[in-house]
Amino acid sequence: MIVYVEYVLFDNFVIDCCLLRSSLVLSGIKVNKLRIVACGLLGGAFALVFPTFEFGDILSFLAKVLFGCFLSYLSAKHRTFSGYLKVTAIFFLFTFFTGGAVTGLYGLLSVRYFSELPVALAFIPAYVFIKLAVFFIKSAIMRKKDEKLCFKVELFCGEKKVETVGFMDTGNGLSYDGEPVIVVDKKIFKKLFTLDLGGLDFKKIAVSTVSGESESLGFTVERAVIYFEPEPNIYTNVNAIVSKTALRYGVILHPELKEKGDV
Repeated sequence: MIVYVEYVLFDNFVIDCCLLRSSLVLSGIKVNKLRIVACGLLGGAFALVFPTFEFGDILSFLAKVLFGCFLSYLSAKHRTFSGYLKVTAIFFLFTFFTGGAVTGLYGLLSVRYFSELPVALAFIPAYVFIKLAVFFIKSAIMRKKDEKLCFKVELFCGEKKVETVGFMDTGNGLSYDGEPVIVVDKKIFKKLFTLDLGGLDFKKIAVSTVSGESESLGFTVERAVIYFEPEPNIYTNVNAIVSKTALRYGVILHPELKEKGDV
């Protein structure tokens, strides 16, 4: 029985910590590790003690819900009631789906949950499910945000034209002779110039990063057409550098391009 008690405490401690931390992260609230650990310990103690009381199904359900709301309240210093409700809603959704996922996995593998080994390892599938759920939700949120900053771009050099997607990076502060600089992915650069680089006027453009300042290969795009609106903005002789690493988008745009309008 002592071993079983330790398993229940540990499983619920880990799962509650993961659920609460993930709920705070997705709600954009700062995580306090000490609060999360304290809530995890309370959750483990509750899971251990609660079955010793005899309640009806309805009272048991209400007690668990109220305790979940209490843990959610203790997990952080909530500045607004709406923020608290958001954390609580995510916490209960994760709790519901995590429980269903673990139960479904054990059912699929024909494993009895109340055997000693599955109880000891119950936190593993729950932990994996929570981590995967947070990853996919955050990725979806980022994609949604990125969509508002993505625009169709057409680059022209001579008779060559390449269509791609440009991302408006508000942190792009690159400039050359006082003019904004865009960053072009290596694949887009190769498509734009293929193997004919003879007439291309290369230049060195200073690039500042967290690692320090370096120089990158710079060139001039004869014409860039950017569809900020249905009617495109057209720019001539745009300064550009070739990215040293693969980019998620074909071009990283400079915020000044949108402000300047057609050139």
